[in-house]
This record gives sequence, structure tokens and C-alpha cells, in this order.
Amino acid sequence: MKTSTKQTLRVVLLLIALFAIVELVVLSYVFHKQVKTPQTNALETIPNNTALFFESRKPADFFSFNTEAQPIFALFLDEKQQKNIQQIAVIVNEFDVEKYSSAFYLSVHLSRRDAALLFCIETEKRNNKELKKIAQQIANQYHKESFTYKGNEMLKLHTDQNILYLNSQNGLLLLSFDESLMRASIDQIILKDSVLYNAIHSFAHKRDANVRLRLYMQHTQCEPVFKKIVEKLDGDASITRLLSPFSWSAVNVKQKNEDFIFSGYAAIDTTSNMAKLFKHKEKILDIEKLLPSNAQSVFCVNAGNYQRFSQIKPYVQTSEDFFGLMYPKQLITFEINRNDTISNTLLLVSENPSEAAFHLFNSVESEFTENKYRLDTFFLNTTMVGKINLNNFVITQFGYNQHFPKLRYYTICDNNIVFTDTKEGMISYIQLLREGNTLKTNEKYQSLSPYFSNSANVLYYSEPAKNTIQQIRFQYNYLSDSLFLFDVVVRVKK
Repeated sequence: MKTSTKQTLRVVLLLIALFAIVELVVLSYVFHKQVKTPQTNALETIPNNTALFFESRKPADFFSFNTEAQPIFALFLDEKQQKNIQQIAVIVNEFDVEKYSSAFYLSVHLSRRDAALLFCIETEKRNNKELKKIAQQIANQYHKESFTYKGNEMLKLHTDQNILYLNSQNGLLLLSFDESLMRASIDQIILKDSVLYNAIHSFAHKRDANVRLRLYMQHTQCEPVFKKIVEKLDGDASITRLLSPFSWSAVNVKQKNEDFIFSGYAAIDTTSNMAKLFKHKEKILDIEKLLPSNAQSVFCVNAGNYQRFSQIKPYVQTSEDFFGLMYPKQLITFEINRNDTISNTLLLVSENPSEAAFHLFNSVESEFTENKYRLDTFFLNTTMVGKINLNNFVITQFGYNQHFPKLRYYTICDNNIVFTDTKEGMISYIQLLREGNTLKTNEKYQSLSPYFSNSANVLYYSEPAKNTIQQIRFQYNYLSDSLFLFDVVVRVKK
């Protein structure tokens, strides 16, 4: 009897030990899955050649903002991509995703002919089970297939319009209408390549809690998009050259009546030759007093001193060094629209006005009459205008405004040198300033001015007449080291 009891006790203890071991294994597995397994961050899924992506802390905010801000999304995406956003909104809004999600991302990949979109719903990894359940609930509404890519289950849903791909990660739900982009995102997770993540968070560490939407932009990838945007705004697409020194921007997007305000940070590529131009912070020239009220496509570069300009290697080498003879520290180009006639104008602020004037007087054209050389000049009241015929050095330095190849007329106004390509444009400029008709009296321009500071490295202002977008103004302000403040206001016609 005692022997039988001992054997029974041994069996019980053995079972208890086995149960404890099994329980320990299970707990270890759960601990590994829930604690040791790292959270999958949305930024870690976005390929490094992604052009831009939007972030919202609540999916509902993103979709409602998308409905309200359709003109802004129309700047970056065509009708097909906008319809894709609406389709995702319909699908996601059927489920209580907001209960679990902490952020929503829309990534725009532009390396293909058509922009590809990746939707990311981010949550804490403890809610991963709920995300998987939501993914299955979405899948059950459509004819579905499943396949495995590098150990990750992919759901392929045949919707009424196109094919939607789903994948659930540890704390992340991915949706895309582009299979190759979805595979690229999985590759990104597996490689643990955090270049993009680190690049963004190294400078974009501040976030306004009241902002519903944030836009991240990779400038080198976005250049084709910027060109399309500027063309839509009837602006000069070549201004996108001055975006090239910047690597990333992270800006808050706000809506105020008909204004859409982008305000945040931009990081400059310090290895870029153009970076030398921007490393300073000085008060910009008061363009409100020096530009006529009808000025449009205003483009201002504020180098602070001539040395910064002189360090930039010209895009086009020429034998004429007229740029250097002018000692410019600030350049402003703009168009004057008078009676539907466009005249191109360049306003230059020289570091050495007297030296610049000397070289100008040596460059004016002259004609031989009555055995004497007479300078080809005329006076408008007390203002002298000289005629010259020189290549536009702004094109030489920046490749800017190819429609303004020649400097034909010049005048000196308050130590600032003004060039135009037509006589009528110069007369119009002088008359408007004499009458006090400057940007200071332009109500549309003044309504945008409160959004900006008085210092800037680059400033652009456009007032197109026909398109949905009525006005745009942006500027970069030097902040510190490689960080810049980035401000844009876009006004949409009602």
C-alpha cells in the first residue's frame, strides 16, 4: 500500500512538473510574442524611395480631412489615387478601427509611372489580435485569396474596382492596391532598414497635438510632383531646383477657411553645394515696398552676402562674369502683368552698389551719331533708364526662368538695381512704385503675409488667374545647423 501511494505521488509530481514546464514554455512564448517581439512601426514599412506620406493620429480625422481638403490632395495625386483613398475610407469606416489605432499613414510611392499608395493603420502590439480579426472581417466581404511572401500571409481581395492587398504585422495593418509596393514594404520590415525612420525623427521630433494631419516629403523623390504643382499654378517649374538641397520636410497641415497652411521643419543635405547658400538668418528685403502691386511669380533668394552666391558652381559656365561684377546678396525675379502683357523683371540687392553701378555704366549700349557716341538712355521724370544687352545671369547660376534670357533695360532705385526684358515693363515698374502701388496695397498678398516671418532664405509667391488654386506662397527660414522652418500657404478658390 505504501509503495502504491509513493508511485501515485511520483506520477502526480511528474504531471505537475510537466504541467509547469508546459506552462513555462507557453508563458515564455507569450512573453516573447508580446514583450520581446518589437513593435512594428509604420515608418519602418515605407521604402526609402518613397516621395511623401501623410500621418494622422486618428483615421477618422484623416478621412474627414481628405473630404474637406480635396484640392490639396489633388495637388499630389491624380483622380485614380483620390478614388483609392475614398475606397479605403469606405472599407475602414465599416469597422471600429479607431478604437484600436494610434496613427494612420498614407505613403505615396512615385518610382512607377502611376503613384502607388500604401495605407498603414498603426496600433499598440497588444491589439494585434484585433487587427488580424479586422483584416479577416474585411476579407470576408470579398472574393479572397491568400498567399505567403517571405513568411508573411498576404490577403488578396477582389473588390468591385480593383484588387486590394492586406497584411497584418505586429501592431500594424497594411493595405495597398499595388502588390509590388506591398512586397517592398515587407522587405523593408525584414531588412530592418531604418534609414528613413532615423532621417525623419532626427529633425521632425516636434508635433502640434492639435494638428489633424502631417505631411512628410522627401524632396529628391518629390521633384516631379513639385514641377507638376508649379505648372498647375502657372509658375516656373525651374524653381524646383532650389528644393534640391533639402532632404526631408515634416510639416503640419492646417485648414483655415479657404487657406491650407503647411508649417513645420525641413532638413538640408549639408553635402549639397547649394547648401552653402542657405546657412544664415537675416531679415529679408522688404519686397512689399519694392515690388509693384501686380507682381506675380515672385521668386526671392536671400544669400545674405555675395560670398555665399559666389561659392555656388554655376549650372552653365559662361565667359561673362557679370554676375560677379554685380556683387549680389539678394535676388528677386518677378513678372509684371500690365494689360495682359507680361514683362520679366529682376531686382538685385548688391553688396557693393557703387561698384555695381560703375560696371553697369560701362555696359550700356551706345550709338554713333553726329560723330559722337551717345549712350542709349532715357529719363522717366528723374529716374534714368539705361539700355543693355546681356545674358540673364540668374539663368547661369540657377537655371531659373528660361523665358527671361536677356537683360535689356536697367535702372538704379534706392541702391537696388532693377532689370527688365522690355521697355514697357521698366516704365510700368517705375510708374507703379512712384504712385505707391506696391504689394503693400495688394489685398490678396497682404492676406497671406501674416503667416510668415520677416526673414527667409527662399521665398516664392504666385497668383495664378485660372486654376483651382488661387495663390501660393512658401518660404524656408534658417533655424539651426541643418534644420529649417518650412512655411507654405495655399489658397483655394471658392
